[in-house]
Parts: sequence; structure tokens; C-alpha cells
Amino acid sequence: MGERRSRIVTFQVQKDVVSLSQPMTIFLMKFWITGMVVLLVLTLPACGRRGAHHPKPTYAKPPVVESPRPGPEREASNHLLDEGKKYLDFGMYNQAAYSFQEAISIDPNNGEAFYYLASTKYREGEYGRVPSLLDRASLLLQGNEEWGKKIQELKDSLREVKPY
Repeated sequence: MGERRSRIVTFQVQKDVVSLSQPMTIFLMKFWITGMVVLLVLTLPACGRRGAHHPKPTYAKPPVVESPRPGPEREASNHLLDEGKKYLDFGMYNQAAYSFQEAISIDPNNGEAFYYLASTKYREGEYGRVPSLLDRASLLLQGNEEWGKKIQELKDSLREVKPY
């Protein structure tokens, strides 16, 4: 019977606690539920798909500033170009062609060297390589009207001598 009594007392104590603080219990339950909802609302956006990656922000690229001085390769190539022009003016075609070829080997993007090598080959009467040299010069010097005219004039002269 002692067991039974302790159960009744325990039940009575629990019933009294619940009945005495029922408004407090309801408040605590509402507070707990509200807290859980707020917690869920705050944490759910952080739960993304696994492995989802966010795109990297794009930044404006800095403008490309051309250096006022050409690099050492272009300087050496231009020196040989000037040397070749002098040889060309004196009719020394072999030396001029050699200087222009050296200028191209140092700086393969020197369109003027391609043009003058084509001009030298034209003056020597070696027309075979002239069209390809002029095409390369035209590609490298595109956008420059003055060079475009010079290249076109040499192409026209070549057509008169040797039609394609």
C-alpha cells in the first residue's frame, strides 16, 4: 500500500504544479514555439544544396596601358629595319634582305620588316614570296591606313609584273 500512496502523492504534486501554473505553462510553450520558428527562419536559408557554388564576383579589368617605349626585341628589330632601309636605298638588296630577315627573326610581329622584305624581293625580281610577305605585313599592320595603302600599291605593282 505504501507504493500506491507514493504514486498518488506524486500525481497530486504534478497535478497541483500544472494546475497552479497553467497560464505560465501556456506562456512558456508559446515562447518556446515562437523561438523555434524564429530559429528555423534564421537557419534555413543557410542550408543550401550540397555542393552549390556561388558565382565569383566579377571585377572590371584594369585598362591595358601600352608602354611608351617598345620592348628590347622591338628596339633591336627596328634597328635592323633602319639598317635594311639604308641598304635598300643604296641598291644593296642582299644586305637589305638579310637585315629585314634578321629583324623578323628577332620580332616576328614587326609588320614593317615584312613589308620591306617583300619590297626588297620585288626589286630583286624574286616574286615568289612577295604575296605571302605582303599578306603577313597586312595582317600585322591592319588598322593603319598609311601602311594599308603602301601594301596595296606593292600588290598592284606585283600584279602588273606577275599576274596571280
